[in-house]
Amino acid sequence: MADQGSVRVAPIRFTGVGAQVAGFKIGMIGVLALGLAGCVTTAPDRNFRDSYAKVWSKDVEGTPGGPYVVYDLDKERRLMVRRSFGAGLREAFSLGSMIGVSDGQTSVDEASSAAHAYLRQAGRGTCELYDPGKEPERGVYEFRYRC
Repeated sequence: MADQGSVRVAPIRFTGVGAQVAGFKIGMIGVLALGLAGCVTTAPDRNFRDSYAKVWSKDVEGTPGGPYVVYDLDKERRLMVRRSFGAGLREAFSLGSMIGVSDGQTSVDEASSAAHAYLRQAGRGTCELYDPGKEPERGVYEFRYRC
């Protein structure tokens, strides 16, 4: 007579395409977890992009992660800083982004460096940046400055 109290379950085995899909999903979960861990910034989220809709941009080169594009509301003493399209694309497909070590977004320190470089270019190198803010879910920063 067989033991009716125990059930034997065969282990699930992935082979072929199933194994590749399962491995890919597990790998993507790991990449996503690492990517989200790197999304910490010290700048609070603000919605400010519409304020700069009618402002011409200026290019800033020679800064880490650049070139950058800066929009200056000089009467309000505010700057919006973002990576240029090409630099953003390069960072999005960098090795660090591909393996999940980096999220490919501009850090507040990189944006601050670009903002300082722009102010020097514009002849306002003595100005001080303060009150950084970040556009939600984007690598776009805003800084206020005083001279």
